[in-house]
This record gives sequence, structure tokens and C-alpha cells, in this order.
Amino acid sequence: LSPEDDLRALKSLLGLLNSKLLRYLYVRHFVTIDVLKNALLALPLPPDRDVEALSELARLVDQRLVLQREVDTAANPHMRAVLQRQIDALKRKTDKHVYELYGLTSDESLAVEKACVEDD
Repeated sequence: LSPEDDLRALKSLLGLLNSKLLRYLYVRHFVTIDVLKNALLALPLPPDRDVEALSELARLVDQRLVLQREVDTAANPHMRAVLQRQIDALKRKTDKHVYELYGLTSDESLAVEKACVEDD
């Protein structure tokens, strides 16, 4: 593996760990909200090891990181709000992509979405 492949894998993992699906699984299967090594190792990775799908997830993470940096440095409140809406759209797109990676049906995806809204 090249350093670029390693970085792509880390960004894909970051996208998975920040998704609603993995938050849903973590909250329901582990006793503590602390992020522990063994709990992370027990989380299921998507069965589909499709390099293109994981590259797309890494690309979405890249876009979100760039936008977050822009939000953090924006002086104009209106611009921050615009950028935050773009980040929110990327979060939804990332969640949809993760649902597809795990092969969730639309009913299963809706159940996760509903449960995450109730948890907020």
C-alpha cells in the first residue's frame, strides 16, 4: 500500500465512524458512550470492500474537511451559515453512501434516521 492508499483508508474509516449508522450501532451495542479500542474493533466494517466505493467515501470526507476549515475561518456570519448548510448536505450524502455500503434497505435506513433523530 502507498501512503495515499493509507490516507484514503483512514478517511474512509473517518467517514464510517462519523456516520449515523455507526453511531446507531455504537449506542445500541455498547454500555458506555466512551470510545474504547475494543468497542471500535467490534464494530462491523462494510461487507463490500469495493475500492471505488471507499474512495468515494474518502472524497466526501475530504470535501467536508475543506468546508469545515472554511467555516472555522469565515468572518461573515452569512457565509458561515451557507457553508454549514453545505456541510449538512455532505453529511446526508455520506450517510446515504454508508447505508449503501452496508446494503441497508430503504426501510432500514429510515429506521436508523428515525432512531438518530430521537437520540439527539
